[in-house]
Amino acid sequence: MWKLYTLFRLTDFSIVRYERYIFALEEASKDVLSTHKDKALKTIYALLKSKSKQERRLLSALVNKLGDPKNKVASNADYLLSKLLSDHPNMKVYYLLSSLSTLVSNFYM
Repeated sequence: MWKLYTLFRLTDFSIVRYERYIFALEEASKDVLSTHKDKALKTIYALLKSKSKQERRLLSALVNKLGDPKNKVASNADYLLSKLLSDHPNMKVYYLLSSLSTLVSNFYM
């Protein structure tokens, strides 16, 4: 019984930690320094490529950087998205939905 309880607690702990990590990446992608933004975008790309957990949050964070005021960051986000879509063709549907929802929300703001 204790082994099962420990397993559930460990699983819950790892899920909460991963969500905090994603939140920290989202905040780092909004940083003033473009080097922090680039590192956050590359980490988001690596997570999207390797893990399917929190896929929508990660993808929306990457799509949001397409409208970044600094052209270098927006260009890097575009490159990483195109690389991701070539690596994972099944993600095109998620990308389309995420970018459409971002465009619609920005239009009505």
